[in-house]
Amino acid sequence: MYQPGRDTAEAGRIERGEKLNAREEIPITEEVMRFARVHMGEEKPWMHGEPVKAYREKDGQTSITYADGCWWFYQDTADGTVWK
Repeated sequence: MYQPGRDTAEAGRIERGEKLNAREEIPITEEVMRFARVHMGEEKPWMHGEPVKAYREKDGQTSITYADGCWWFYQDTADGTVWK
């Protein structure tokens, strides 16, 4: 179903059940742990547990899901590691 505010190509993908940011599960590598350590170091006390799953997003970002089910998207930039 078309939703106002979405372009027609995006609406078509949604109707067909396509993921807008398809992802692939990846192992919890040193890169994943580096992202996690930077984030954990910035938020004290860390209350989300250890990384349990990681994904490479279609747009190149890495997403990490933690033991409590919360997740963030990570990427390296010229200013360092950022997450959202």
